[in-house]
Amino acid sequence: DNDPLADQITVLAPGWLGSDAPMTVWRARRAGEPTMLAIEAVAADGYAGSIELLISVDTSGHIGAVRVTRHSETPGLGDAIEMRRSDWISRFAGKGLQQPPPARWKVRKDGGDFDQFAGATITPRAVVAATRRVLQLLERRGAALYAEPAGAALRFTDAPEAPTP
Repeated sequence: DNDPLADQITVLAPGWLGSDAPMTVWRARRAGEPTMLAIEAVAADGYAGSIELLISVDTSGHIGAVRVTRHSETPGLGDAIEMRRSDWISRFAGKGLQQPPPARWKVRKDGGDFDQFAGATITPRAVVAATRRVLQLLERRGAALYAEPAGAALRFTDAPEAPTP
């Protein structure tokens, strides 16, 4: 019912969102009630540097989609995080912190539930970890992200772990 492009806030949360820069959060509402948000995040520990993400999550904590908006990963290996190269990134849809549980939000090589790419484990490891941190932020601070008026700026310093740059 609302205009998510107008109903946005910025969040500075380096430990949660992987960047020292403020990230944008777009909020969707139906009949005035929160339904979903899309949040920018960064996987700072990609193989070739930072991987910028846009992650949508509904109010029950389930992912709508994860998309890569910018990266410098190796063509033919790490670039399989792109929708045009592989459907790997689409496998996050519908997942939340209960399925799989947080301890399983890792690539299989590290004992988790997510596939990695042959010859490119670092890239998917970074994307999985960044996506898990966004879900954990929303679990802890999701109500605050919806409560603030459009245009507000929030800052969170309570991340349980800092991303590895």
